[in-house]
Amino acid sequence: MAPSTTVPKQVMLSYHWNQKKVASKLKDQLSKRGFKVWIDYEQSDTSALLEGLARALEESEFVIILLSHAYQESNNCRAEAMYAHKLNKKIIYGIVESGYEPGGWLAIMMEDEKFFDLSKSFEKDSESLIKHVTDLASKPAGDEGGKQRVVEVPAKKASSKQVMISYCWEQQELALKLRDRLIERGFKVWIDVEKMEGSILKKMGEAVRDSEVIILLVSREYELSENCTTEAIYARKRKKQRVYALADATYKGGDWLDVMMGDDLYYNLAASFDREADNLVKRLNNILQ
Repeated sequence: MAPSTTVPKQVMLSYHWNQKKVASKLKDQLSKRGFKVWIDYEQSDTSALLEGLARALEESEFVIILLSHAYQESNNCRAEAMYAHKLNKKIIYGIVESGYEPGGWLAIMMEDEKFFDLSKSFEKDSESLIKHVTDLASKPAGDEGGKQRVVEVPAKKASSKQVMISYCWEQQELALKLRDRLIERGFKVWIDVEKMEGSILKKMGEAVRDSEVIILLVSREYELSENCTTEAIYARKRKKQRVYALADATYKGGDWLDVMMGDDLYYNLAASFDREADNLVKRLNNILQ
């Protein structure tokens, strides 16, 4: 059954070349169901392939990502996936490598999203995937625009709800300075320098669950830290409000933090602490009012 629309909606297939055979089979099945499919190996102008990839992402209604270890490790594949995520495209995930479990930046991007395991029974599970795309295509277009711009408001009385500061130990001095500023403004603050005893992961989990807002002090060290990554991913999984602050003025973002932050507003505490901390406090009051 073809999608209920007079104009075929474009689907883009994002995959690693190791999985070209599977991608080609899926492309044929989608075409038979009435979808317009964009796949890179059919493009004649290979000299402008990157430009073509970007345009295809912008013009596609859906992006099907075929997951594998090779896809996760490929810089080109990651760039495609992150651009689709940034454009708020409807992304459908299909695992095409037996035994593969998404990790790193892909695990963060997928979060709790549904996926289809095409590696076990391609015919059966590809039918389920195509039905899912068809169902999505038949739904009326809703307002799925980008993130709203945050409007700063005058500071109000601080909430008693808990705020957690997530940071890397290299930035502890800045984290404690922020803690003191928040306490001065009446916030209840959780920070691991005071509370961590016994099982670190258990305490971290409790802190995330008990906090209304998580402030992430991002830096290169934060990005590379396994514990910081775990905190950030768990905060996102629990759908906690997250506020980002730069703890290193030279940090430009990268890897999984780019995916998580997207176009969110952030505060450059490393460059101008007093001004940016005041703006951050206003943001917290806006969230917790």
